[in-house]
Amino acid sequence: MPSYSFSRNILLFILSALVYCSSCLPCDGTQTQSEQPGDSQRITFNILWSSLATIFACIWVAIHPNVPGPNLVNKGWFFVSVLRRAELMVVTVLAPEVITIWAFRQYFTARSIHKLCPKELSLKHGFLVSMGAFEYSDHCPVTRQNLEDDDDLVDRLSKIRKEEIDDRSKGDGLSKGLAIMQATWFLMQCAARLKRNLPITILEAVAIGYAVFTVINYAAWWHKPLGISIPFSAGIPSPFIDRQLERPPNLFPQKLNANYLLDWIDFRLLSTFFGGDVIDHIAGPSKDEGVPRLWSGHKNDVNLFYVVTSGALFGTIFGAVHCAAWRSHFATSIERDLWRVSSLYIALIPIPIIIMTFTVEKLADRFRFNQSEEKDNPWFGGAYRLFWILVYPVYIVARGFLLLEPFLAMRSPPPGAFVDIAWTNFLPHI
Repeated sequence: MPSYSFSRNILLFILSALVYCSSCLPCDGTQTQSEQPGDSQRITFNILWSSLATIFACIWVAIHPNVPGPNLVNKGWFFVSVLRRAELMVVTVLAPEVITIWAFRQYFTARSIHKLCPKELSLKHGFLVSMGAFEYSDHCPVTRQNLEDDDDLVDRLSKIRKEEIDDRSKGDGLSKGLAIMQATWFLMQCAARLKRNLPITILEAVAIGYAVFTVINYAAWWHKPLGISIPFSAGIPSPFIDRQLERPPNLFPQKLNANYLLDWIDFRLLSTFFGGDVIDHIAGPSKDEGVPRLWSGHKNDVNLFYVVTSGALFGTIFGAVHCAAWRSHFATSIERDLWRVSSLYIALIPIPIIIMTFTVEKLADRFRFNQSEEKDNPWFGGAYRLFWILVYPVYIVARGFLLLEPFLAMRSPPPGAFVDIAWTNFLPHI
């Protein structure tokens, strides 16, 4: 465990150092109006390296996965440490707001557990539960509701010392601090360029969005242990007599039909868009699978409207970052128009999402996944599904273009993009 943490810290330090050094490399270039004596030059590699290093720190290093279930652990190190993180990385790239709302939901769950016994339970103890790192002796994960119903569980959780949690965690303040330093340093570079009226490339604008979300995520996850693969045991068996948690509910019936396929679409859209426990009565903790990858601990007083609204708000923020590149230099007018349309779509689509979800909450709170009630409301259920079927593919296409265009735009960067910042102009010196 310690060697992994040490290697992680060294990797982050090297990335940060290389980004800093690469920004100082000289390059031939033409002088611009904004260039002043003492300015240096940068090359395309410098821009790509600093931007991609920042994005990597944001979508790989900064992710705090939940504890893997026994089935996944038995598959080996590759599935636990690489494949599972790669899945979260894809979600982060396509929809970083999903990771952010997941982080905040886990924080609120951890805080509510801390309030059960403030003197004995810390936020770290709360995060253990929200990430599936505290389980019964038969490997069923302990939920927040279990703690509220059983004072003995609270007592057993409080006996886990912070030092034990830190020992199993593969991340500490140093590794988290280095990732934040990389994101902050990149933001400072871009802010300095804007102050000097120097352009930033579209790739840098995209990296800014990921850097902002990284700082937000780390603020919510600061006390969450990182990389725990072996849960803490409560030392008692789970109280569920019927053992429904031994395996997750079967989502694949023996006979496929139209209703099942539509329900499966609902499940995939909402779980991908807003987190794995939005529909926790369909896919919750299990003995063999552990907790879902975006599970936050069953905070009972959070309804679907709250989750969707929060996720939509963060999605609007991410879309607004792309809209900030509205007047940026593009290689062609078609790429410029596609960028503007895609940015507006990402930024504004949360409005109808909130309206539709509010309607669902008000008109049919139990209707969302109940097929029997669906038969009584065929138009309403069909309209709700049609809305998501139309929104989701367009969202993916728009987000995909916003990921591809920054690299295409590097073939024709804006004038002044290669002028580097002379930091002695900003720092006090004699």
